[in-house]
Amino acid sequence: MMRLLQIIGSVLLLAVIAIAIKLFVLVPDEFRAGEQAVANCPGDSFDKSAIVFDVLTLCATRGVPQDKLRHAARVAAAWLDNDEDGMADNPLVNGSLRENKATVVMSAAGFGLHGARIQAALEAEGRFGQDLHAIETNNPARRDASQEEIHHIIIGGGWARAYPELFDDRSTDSAVYHAWQKADAERYYVYEAPDCDEACKVMEFIYKSTAAYLGARADLAETEFTLKN
Repeated sequence: MMRLLQIIGSVLLLAVIAIAIKLFVLVPDEFRAGEQAVANCPGDSFDKSAIVFDVLTLCATRGVPQDKLRHAARVAAAWLDNDEDGMADNPLVNGSLRENKATVVMSAAGFGLHGARIQAALEAEGRFGQDLHAIETNNPARRDASQEEIHHIIIGGGWARAYPELFDDRSTDSAVYHAWQKADAERYYVYEAPDCDEACKVMEFIYKSTAAYLGARADLAETEFTLKN
């Protein structure tokens, strides 16, 4: 019996080693730890970064071209500085973003199996995170999703924390929750993705409302928002 247990133990050990080797081999160069990892980003997969108004950090893997990171940083600056006077507009929002260590993590086309590791690193460092893909950033062949994803982190890590009674996506007592609830009941806004809970739907609703207000046709071409202006 003891011999059988030893054999089983050896087989399991070999299986674990084989899986570990396979996972290491399958790790794309984009996500492997490198000597050029920047210290102000979570984990060791990011080799470049940008800091916007000292309140929002963008971290990019080696698979993200520099121009994509630069574009995302400009989008963040525009959302934070609407009047373009060179200073972020709202001190309370700025303070919330800084306090929550708001961080956008950029990859070439998604983190896939490595997303959990990146998420764990964000949580371990107490960062409020949002992912963004280079393939969906300033791509002339498709909608520029950097506008939406960066809007999400500024709302979630900034406005929702500075003005929870108005913008808290996780509170059923906030004004924006009640606005979403009404829009959902009247079918003005329909978002039925199975992996999106109420907080997620409220956050999506805030962006689509902003897009409608600004007349962002690329966003309004999608079917979720039935009111187009």
